Amino acid sequence: MSKIRSLSLVLAAALALVAGPASAASRAGAAPTQDPVVAESVLFELVWPGQTNAPAEDCRERTSNTGARAFICHAYDRNDFGDAFGYYRGTLYGATFVQISLDGDVTNLTTRPNFSGIFLGVGALYFRACNQSGCGSFS
Repeated sequence: MSKIRSLSLVLAAALALVAGPASAASRAGAAPTQDPVVAESVLFELVWPGQTNAPAEDCRERTSNTGARAFICHAYDRNDFGDAFGYYRGTLYGATFVQISLDGDVTNLTTRPNFSGIFLGVGALYFRACNQSGCGSFS
């Protein structure tokens, strides 16, 4: 099981505990009505429990020259060993999917329209927008 898939399962279970089963399903990407502000606060609490300050979110649009477009936010911190831990969330537009690279292990994110997840123990993290015609650059 990939790092993303196993962490997504952990995230969905944690969201169910925090917000109840109906809203957890929508925040995990099963329904197209995800509230980004609620998703951010739940993800923040999962990654940095009980803390009031954490790294700022980096939010930006990722595109490709073939028309792929996704808006992605992520926040992370590094532990004493230099490994990153944090969360990501975003919105897909049109026929776009996102590729996330965690230490070179690339996974496609296709949940529509919104997606989210957490990551732990990662050295390098990159995202890019793709469609069936190609992908943009990892950044």
